[in-house]
Amino acid sequence: MLVNEKKEIDADYNKTLLELETKNKELKKKLADYKDDGQDKWNGFKTEFNHDMNELGKAVKNITVENVE
Repeated sequence: MLVNEKKEIDADYNKTLLELETKNKELKKKLADYKDDGQDKWNGFKTEFNHDMNELGKAVKNITVENVE
């Protein structure tokens, strides 16, 4: 039973890690593709990007906390 539970936890961890890596790649692409369209658009882009980065950071922190338990 314990072996099966560990395999399930590992599978969940790997799935979550893959999702986080995908999100990270999307954010890198979004930043690389950004075109300077003036201060207003930059402020909107920066706000949204910072929000996404904060969410990614929280998710990474949570995955390490969940893995310890």
